[in-house]
Amino acid sequence: MLDLFLFVISLFVLWKSSDVFVDSSHSLALHLKLPPILIGATVVAFGTSAPELFVAIFAGLNHQSDVVYGNVFGSNIANIFLIFAISLILKRLDFDKAFREQLSLNFLSLIIVLVSVYFLSPSRLISVIILIVFGVIQFLFLKKKSSHVSETPPYKLNLSVVLFSISLSFLIFSSRLLVLSLINVATFLGLSTTFLSLFAVAFGTSLPELVTTVSFVRKNHIGIVVGNVFGSNFFNLLFVLPMAWLVYPGNMAIHFYFELTILFATILFLMVLAYCFKRSRQLMGWSLLMFYFIYLSSIFYFVS
Repeated sequence: MLDLFLFVISLFVLWKSSDVFVDSSHSLALHLKLPPILIGATVVAFGTSAPELFVAIFAGLNHQSDVVYGNVFGSNIANIFLIFAISLILKRLDFDKAFREQLSLNFLSLIIVLVSVYFLSPSRLISVIILIVFGVIQFLFLKKKSSHVSETPPYKLNLSVVLFSISLSFLIFSSRLLVLSLINVATFLGLSTTFLSLFAVAFGTSLPELVTTVSFVRKNHIGIVVGNVFGSNFFNLLFVLPMAWLVYPGNMAIHFYFELTILFATILFLMVLAYCFKRSRQLMGWSLLMFYFIYLSSIFYFVS
């Protein structure tokens, strides 16, 4: 029971520390005079994906490949079928060029991961190549867009540094504790680490995206939701996963192809919608949300 308590506590600390990490990172970036587009593509993307990153790294250190893949794929599924779905229910979204661009980047990242795990085999060399590709795509994206800083930092520079350092420390500590307690809880409850990774850990590490998305929707910044959700998914596939492979290039279990298939099919489906409709419908959000609960039921039945 102690491990179950530690698992819940570590999830909560991971959520709260990542929230502070995003705010302090954003404040630091503004103090450094970085343009908003650079902040969104790097600092915020890293901030909201920081829980997935540290969980994946510590899972790799413990040679828990199922936790690595479950965390990454489960988080991406939660981002689309839970977070993006809720945003579509709350507000209508324009299916514009920027939205289609994000979908294309997600589709590209899925192809790169599929080639790496199916036709090749995860290795440190492949992870370095993918990280280089990720860096090049980010550079081209930033070079394409330009803007200047007009926002005032929410914290003073000294406070930003302190909050950044403390939240990063808590992120690392809670991620480590989460992975260790996860393994023990799975054994105690008779559940697989795969199921807990795809559901509990994936949901917990996606909480930063959920919190920021709801905040953006409430402030009517619905366009930012696209970058937040799909940018995080892109970051998870081409940065978090190869970083975990650098630590431990473990092979992917065959049952994770189910999650990869879901992600491929969903991105293609959203692409079709983006070309057939100019704006989203509330029904689209409810449909995605319903599918998420069906998915959770299926993995509980077949995986746990």
